[in-house]
Amino acid sequence: MSRPVGVLAVAVLHFIEARDKPYKISKLLMEAVPPGSYLVLTHVLTAPETVG
Repeated sequence: MSRPVGVLAVAVLHFIEARDKPYKISKLLMEAVPPGSYLVLTHVLTAPETVG
């Protein structure tokens, strides 16, 4: 890969515990892609309320 890419880690971060070093994982992901690439992370903070 020579051109920037988008790395999507959607609905994944909440499965990574602090002991797994999420900052280090994020850094490793970005080191593997070309400069100028973007990383999208999402994290569920609370469970969605039941509708109805």
